[in-house]
Formats: sequence, C-alpha cells, structure tokens
Amino acid sequence: MNPLSPGRRFVCLCVLMWTAFATNAQTLVGGSLYESTRPESTLEQSLWLQYSNTFEFKPGMSIESDFGQIFYAGGRKRFNVRSNFRYQITNNLSAGAGMGFFWFYGIRDLTQELRFAQSLRYRKDFGIPIMQHDLQLEQQIFQAVESGEHVDHRLRYRFGLEIPSDGHMYFGLYDEVFFNLNASATDRAVQQNRAGAYLGYNTFNFFRLEAHAMRVHEFHSNRATLSSWIFQLTARHSI
Repeated sequence: MNPLSPGRRFVCLCVLMWTAFATNAQTLVGGSLYESTRPESTLEQSLWLQYSNTFEFKPGMSIESDFGQIFYAGGRKRFNVRSNFRYQITNNLSAGAGMGFFWFYGIRDLTQELRFAQSLRYRKDFGIPIMQHDLQLEQQIFQAVESGEHVDHRLRYRFGLEIPSDGHMYFGLYDEVFFNLNASATDRAVQQNRAGAYLGYNTFNFFRLEAHAMRVHEFHSNRATLSSWIFQLTARHSI
C-alpha cells in the first residue's frame, strides 16, 4: 500500500480534528467536569471582525495591536482596540503587557471597559503541528450608564495547535478557559470556555486571513449553562 502524501495526511488530520470539535465542542470544561443541572440556554450568536498587527521595532521586542467590531444577533455591538508590548525571552517563551478599551453600544445601558493584561506565551514548532500555550491575567474596569462601575479580575488559559500544509493554507484548533479570580461563594470559579477551529490562508509572508468558528459556554452561579456560536474573520499583518 502506498503511503499517503503529506498533503493528503494533512487533509485527513483536518477532517478528523474538525469532526471531534463539531461533535463535542465543550472540550475541556463544558462536558463531564461542569454538567449543568438545568437545561442549557442560548446566548446571542455573534460575528467578530478583527484586524491584528505585529510591529517588531527591535529584535525580540514588538508591539501587538488589534482593532475589532462585534455584531450580536440581538442588535448589540462592541468596538475594541488593544495594544500590547511583547518581549521574546527565549526562542519559545515570550512575555507581554498592555491595555485595551471596549465600548458596548446599541443597547440602553451603554457600557465601556478598560482592560489591563499581562501574559506569558509558550510556542513550540514541531513542524506539524505548532503548539502554543497562552496564560493571561486581566484586570477589567467596567463603567455603565445605569449599573455603575465594578472591577473584575480573571485568568485565561488557552491551548492551541496549528497544522500547516504544503501550500498557503493552514488549520488550527484551540480551547480557552476563563477563571473568575474575584468570585464570591456563590459564583462559579470557571467563568466560560471557548472551543474553536479556524482555517487560514497566507497571502504573503507578512499578511494572513483567517476564518474562525467558536462554541462558547458560560457558567453561572445558579449552575445554568449558556451557550452560543461565534464566527470570526481576522486579518493578521506583520511589519
């Protein structure tokens, strides 16, 4: 029997991984560990449009910025802008710190969020696949017209795999868990889980286009679980 070519092996792997994602999108948190005692409810589905830019101004030092617009099915909208300084500690490990602004509009209670973030990123290139771990600490300051101001602290952990192909295409899978650090006795320690897959295309060495599909589960103090789908289109630009 003739062995499969690298391109065919890549296609077979993509199909298998996408099937696993589509049939059990709850992955790390949403299944056996955090079963809901109530029927699952659905949040608003949403479309995310993102532009991401990486500017390396000195070897090992870069500024990462992104701009985005989110459209929710119920009519709400969110605009966001973020910027982050990143330092390459070793070939595989980097650290970053930055801030972002998020503005929720299209609703009666207009809300804005100022977010500070500190992160560690470990990236290992095995050829096929490329593995990445992201650990991020966030401080969120919310201000709303009607509900006032409050501050949240959370920790995010994301594990991802990216599978390049012989050509311009690549494929990725990831799972991200959000931990609520200032949870009260009645709050859930795990705030939400995002499981996603994406298909990307390298147009040039410095420009990429990606299409994402994410399944989101939110966990609340009454043990109810809310779920939704997020569809995201991202343009990534490196200078």
